[in-house]
Amino acid sequence: MINVWNFDFYDSVEEEWSDCQYYLRSDRREDAVREFQQDYPSAEFTCTLEATVTVQELEDRYCVGEWIVLD
Repeated sequence: MINVWNFDFYDSVEEEWSDCQYYLRSDRREDAVREFQQDYPSAEFTCTLEATVTVQELEDRYCVGEWIVLD
């Protein structure tokens, strides 16, 4: 199963609120936050578990053709 973590965050470069998803096999919020903070180390954010899906559902529901699932 793949966990879809949604982050709403303030992008200081664009100077606006934005959102993104991280796809992890881990169901631990701490793992998702760690991955997010590697990309956005000083961003103000919220993190929620949006869904838990199969690989096929990930492709179908999120229209993710070429994607990376983080361990």
